[in-house]
Amino acid sequence: MRTIPSELVDEIIDRLASVLLAGYPPVPWGLPHTDWLHTIGTLGLLRPGNVRTLFDLTDKSTSDLLSLVHTLHLPFSTLGPPLLEESQLRRLGRSCSRLDAVWIWIGDSGASWEETLKFYSSLESQTAILGSTAPLLSCLTMSFYDLPLRVVLKLVSSLPALETLRLFGNDIELGDIPAISSLPCIRTFQSTVSRTSLDGFFDVLISFPTPPLFETISVEFIDGELDSGTAKYFDRYGSAVQHLEVNHMSRLPYLAYEPMSSSINSVTKLALQQTPNLVTLVLKGQVTPLPTVLSAIASDKVTSVRVESAGKWGDDPPALWSQIDALLSEERFRALRVFRVAFFGMSDNVDPIEWTGLEEVRAEMPLAVARGILPAGLDDK
Repeated sequence: MRTIPSELVDEIIDRLASVLLAGYPPVPWGLPHTDWLHTIGTLGLLRPGNVRTLFDLTDKSTSDLLSLVHTLHLPFSTLGPPLLEESQLRRLGRSCSRLDAVWIWIGDSGASWEETLKFYSSLESQTAILGSTAPLLSCLTMSFYDLPLRVVLKLVSSLPALETLRLFGNDIELGDIPAISSLPCIRTFQSTVSRTSLDGFFDVLISFPTPPLFETISVEFIDGELDSGTAKYFDRYGSAVQHLEVNHMSRLPYLAYEPMSSSINSVTKLALQQTPNLVTLVLKGQVTPLPTVLSAIASDKVTSVRVESAGKWGDDPPALWSQIDALLSEERFRALRVFRVAFFGMSDNVDPIEWTGLEEVRAEMPLAVARGILPAGLDDK
């Protein structure tokens, strides 16, 4: 048994960090590269071949390398074989005693529907293995194009310590729901799935006797009808939500600046009305009219409101700042410490305008300026 030189270990870690920062596998929408560099023990890009190499390396070393692993990146292809053999997956789970985060990345390989179903069947059979061998896993990220909900639910239900669930993709196929008695107490939920998929996901959640009570929710496009699954979740369990981010900015360039429909505003406002313990709020997209949206906030605990507005370049800032200033001076906003509104134009080469840093805007918001809740004036920087 030989000891691996510390210089070699440092080199391995540096190279892994470089790969992750370069974005391979492609980083899912909304997930910063640095989110996965929180631990020096990050290992990634595991496939059956180099997993065996990894095991050979650790078997020959006096250092317990696998015990240092906190995060695993598991890239799949719907055209390829299962990423890991059952024995490999079980050993990783047993050996990675500090494993607390897994990122499952499923590439869109253009496989036939039959091949895709076969792949998901294989993946589904492995979820229970991962759950049984990684009881301390607290963060699960799944990046995909289309994904059956049953796979998500089976994996989630097998992880008793799960606190953060991230679903970055397009659609979740509802289909048959597996017989699951309970889900873990997930606190953070982030998603970029379509509105229809999100509604279906929340519909399934509220069907459980004790659904997860999310403290942090970050989603795209809360729209649809007021009796949708998303609306029902906020109506029943919104009191648990403390941090909310709603992103109405499309990832598709030609849709990024379309006006928000009244139904989007209605469901967003409903969410704000049903979150009495809200602390931080981020709204992205065409958040108009802003005073109407802010008036829907029911919580008197809000400390931070950030708005990132999108529109056609050259649009003038809305002439509503004095109205917003009066609104924010109400007693229910007494805890507010940060209020920022930025404007994003259509050109990628133009920096966003910090509206609440413009002197003409600050002049119309003297009460907010006096409280120090606006960013520093642009002339002061």
